[in-house]
Amino acid sequence: MPDFRKIGQLVDQLPQPNPSSYWVRTWEERGRAVKTLLGDTEPPGMVTPFSWKEYLLPGACAMTFHSPSPPAGYIHMTLGLTQPVSDGEKTFPWEFAVRTHDNPEWANDLLYQLLTQWHWEKGEVWFGSYFPFCFFKDRGGKLWSGISDDVAGLKSVGTIRGLYLWTDERRLSFKASTGDFGLLSVVGVTEDEGGLAISTTPAHLMLLLRRMGISQVCDPYRSSVLSIPGATDEWRRIESMSHDEAFDELQGMA
Repeated sequence: MPDFRKIGQLVDQLPQPNPSSYWVRTWEERGRAVKTLLGDTEPPGMVTPFSWKEYLLPGACAMTFHSPSPPAGYIHMTLGLTQPVSDGEKTFPWEFAVRTHDNPEWANDLLYQLLTQWHWEKGEVWFGSYFPFCFFKDRGGKLWSGISDDVAGLKSVGTIRGLYLWTDERRLSFKASTGDFGLLSVVGVTEDEGGLAISTTPAHLMLLLRRMGISQVCDPYRSSVLSIPGATDEWRRIESMSHDEAFDELQGMA
């Protein structure tokens, strides 16, 4: 398990850089933009800092917020991908996010894995990206998640076997002088759901999930959408749509 899991620091205990620097000004602006929409962190003032031996992403961290508005639960999000190091630098337009019913430790761990994958793929992780993914329990029975297609030897739970990164269903937009940014949220999918996306497009699958009332809340024990009465008939209607038709309907669901 990564060392970061043992690190939880209050914001006022973190090392304080030069307050007049461009990086600090824009970092603080981003923090205010996030809190304007989501309120204070849960617990208040808490962040989970991330670091790597092989990679550098200044200020990278995860924050957790309680979300009373639908879908109710928690939003766990990164902060760092959208942060410019110097004036005029082009940055990633999204931060990664995981929505959950409760406040599990695996959510911030998954964000760390996503950032690591982003580094590994040299930033080529975008809207619609897919990764093999599962939930499992460690020897002590604690629940974790992993970006991997190798589940041999893992005490896997549930039937989620992949994830897509998709525009957050609340379409949150954080306002910053260096450019507004949004969230790419994790959508866990079962093996048969992944097959539907392969046979059509991810937009078709996302539309089926939305039409059948499945939110982006990442539930380790969620059953396949195809187990819901009427889902197969709904899929027959959706699979006849073009990608643009499916995507446009999704865009109108905000």
